[in-house]
Amino acid sequence: MTSNHHLLYHVAELMLEKAQHILPVDELFDDEEIGDFVKSIQIDSPYQQMLLEGVLTETVKDEKSHVSFTVEGYFHYILGEVIADLSEGKDGFFLMNLMANNKLNGIKEGIEQCLIRDVNR
Repeated sequence: MTSNHHLLYHVAELMLEKAQHILPVDELFDDEEIGDFVKSIQIDSPYQQMLLEGVLTETVKDEKSHVSFTVEGYFHYILGEVIADLSEGKDGFFLMNLMANNKLNGIKEGIEQCLIRDVNR
């Protein structure tokens, strides 16, 4: 997994875990897995690259900086990958439970991408 992919995967993972499609950048700073990427201001850091390429967007809300995916389709694809990894070896009730109980915007599309991955396997 490339650094860029790892960053995006973990951001989607956190969004799923918190059931929020927008995360405070401060939380990402403190994250053990991707904190160094987010803290780096070098133009070639994965976080800066994803901002420059328009995959991620930073916005200010309530005087705090937040990050979200710019392109919904990209988010759904990465979220599908996260869900596929989490659901591996589990029955269909896992996905049904996730859809019923997780209020994340895009959860249905993420599950759809997970199922597409399963069919392709």
